[in-house]
Amino acid sequence: MLIYFLILSYWVQTDWSGNSGQNVWTDTSSYFESETVDGKRLSGGLCLFSPSTEWGASVNINPAKEVNAIIEVDNGVIYAGCGWDSARVIKLGAFGDSVISIKAIGTGRVSSLLKLHNQDILVGTDAGNLFVGKDTTWTFVKNFGTKILSLYQSKKWIFLGTGNGKIWIDETGEGEVWDYSYSFSKIAEIRDIFESSNGIFYACTKGTDGRGRIFWSKWAGWFWDSLYSFPESDVAYSICEDPEHNLYVSTGFQGKLFTSSDSGQDWQEIDSPASIAKFYNIISDSMGVLYVGGVCIDGIPKGMIFMSEDKGITWDTLFCPEGINPTKIVALMQSSEGVMFAAGDTDVILRSGYNSSGWLESSWYDVFDGDSIVNNSLEFGRVHYNLNGSSLKLKIRSTCNLDSIPSWGSYVPNDSNPINYGNVQNGDRYIQYRVELSSGVSLETPVLSEMCLAYNIDVDGPKIDSAVAYDGEWLDSLVDRDDYVKIYFDEPTNEPVIGTSNIDDILRLSSEHSWKSDSGCGIIKFPGEWVTPSILKIYLSTLKMGAGEGYLPTIEVGDTIYPDSITMYDKWDNICWVPCVIKGKFSGVEESEDLKDKHSKLKVYPNPFRQNVNIKFRVENIKSKSKKLSSLNSQGLIVSLKLYDMTGRLVKTLVDGKKKSGNYSIKLDNLISGIYFMMFKVEGEIISIEKIISFK
Repeated sequence: MLIYFLILSYWVQTDWSGNSGQNVWTDTSSYFESETVDGKRLSGGLCLFSPSTEWGASVNINPAKEVNAIIEVDNGVIYAGCGWDSARVIKLGAFGDSVISIKAIGTGRVSSLLKLHNQDILVGTDAGNLFVGKDTTWTFVKNFGTKILSLYQSKKWIFLGTGNGKIWIDETGEGEVWDYSYSFSKIAEIRDIFESSNGIFYACTKGTDGRGRIFWSKWAGWFWDSLYSFPESDVAYSICEDPEHNLYVSTGFQGKLFTSSDSGQDWQEIDSPASIAKFYNIISDSMGVLYVGGVCIDGIPKGMIFMSEDKGITWDTLFCPEGINPTKIVALMQSSEGVMFAAGDTDVILRSGYNSSGWLESSWYDVFDGDSIVNNSLEFGRVHYNLNGSSLKLKIRSTCNLDSIPSWGSYVPNDSNPINYGNVQNGDRYIQYRVELSSGVSLETPVLSEMCLAYNIDVDGPKIDSAVAYDGEWLDSLVDRDDYVKIYFDEPTNEPVIGTSNIDDILRLSSEHSWKSDSGCGIIKFPGEWVTPSILKIYLSTLKMGAGEGYLPTIEVGDTIYPDSITMYDKWDNICWVPCVIKGKFSGVEESEDLKDKHSKLKVYPNPFRQNVNIKFRVENIKSKSKKLSSLNSQGLIVSLKLYDMTGRLVKTLVDGKKKSGNYSIKLDNLISGIYFMMFKVEGEIISIEKIISFK
């Protein structure tokens, strides 16, 4: 099966997670350049860069003077573990903008927090006390006789690390029964406990000899083996894992960072920012971006935060506080919304939201995909984008030559044709868009999830929609003196001269049949008459038949017309070559039975689509005075609506049977991503072929 169509296509971009600097679009996840907008924070979307380099303070948390632990319990709801004159648990809402509750739970400082699977919170203090609860209701569980430095919950159990080198295990998963402990030899502190994606447990420790060590357990945390001793580091503070299963450890004394790509069997030191005495906490987000907080000793000690997007090869300074001046950053946490929280020895929680505005310029898109055969038939259509958030503005420009780039035009509204706005011209080969994102609130960012530009390119020549035989006024059962054929093209042609001398060459018939008589006498009354640039009427005979005067042409209904692929073409010089079978009758058929009367409309929307697509079509009666045809019309016309994939394989039959005149609608869903063709036939004739695109 051959499908011929006008190329209706779409430039669809749903992922900007690749690198910038790509001038011409060849990678679907790349772009040209940007400022503050970034796809790396949200795979499959484009958002404002987070976190920004601008940090602010949350609401004041007096009387607490330090924060040693931060956790998120719900979207935007934060618990902070504090200390100074007493251990306090503070609940903050709206991303730290308000204090919901403050509860003092004893002497000392809160040193660790953990959200349990049952939504309760465990609180450990440096006085060795463990509490469980939420809001302002806290229940004392146990005193461990030493600092509670780390808390971790696996799928089944809870682990607690202490300041005397022990790990305690609660098998109930509720934090209230601690029957088992494991003692580490020559270890003074258990600073962090972590389970990797492959089920191995790790413990970051401080040795009694002043060396930072890491242990691992392949037995769900019941037994531990020494794994590695970090050189020139007095303590291993924290461990994390990136999406590629690389491990990272932060250490103290000289502020060293280490990484392992083989589950911790081998470790390599990675470059770290200079003049750092200790890296207290290291985390990785879902995109593999590393964040680390610590204390800088270049002059007066001060807390700092750094970020690396390349696995620790290079680091950017995210936070160098002015006015707040913590001397160390101990707690570090990124919320589910991407907002970064940090804290140390101050009475505020530091917070980084999103930049308030930014822009991105796409790579230039080559509509012809590198094809050297380029005509000027390109026409741009609707531009559409899906946005979640505050504000987006869009500009588009096009060019035929990347050495001569026009300036940006005006803003293009969503679901508009860019031709009406700015410097976009039909026929241009390259097109580029500029998206401007903005947010009125630092903790909200608009996210662009889809950018789509429709366009079409006419690469097919005129096609014969139908060729219909008609009887003239002189009625006969055979081809007679005033019979004719009407040829309908799907678009205007160049209207070449069609006459007796060239008709059999330009419009060759099958079975060696001819438009002319066998003798070659002047059977054609006129050259082919172009009723319109899309309709050609060919008269067959005007002479009496007999000896010396010519014989009937051999043309028959059912013959196939083969255009010569040279003579007829459209305004883009695309040639006409598609064959067509002659329908109709040369006896007793009025022109009102023209198959054009059966052309019924097909509409598919939205296109492209994600979930479902609506299909509407109309079936119209054939106009005829024939009682037989009128009877057929009353019973309905044979309608076929079928969906094919790019290979021509039938995917789904939507309609196949008789339909009376009227409007019909169908909803199609559950299509996998891809390009499809919907073919609509009435009485066996192809009425319309629509290209549709589904993407998830």
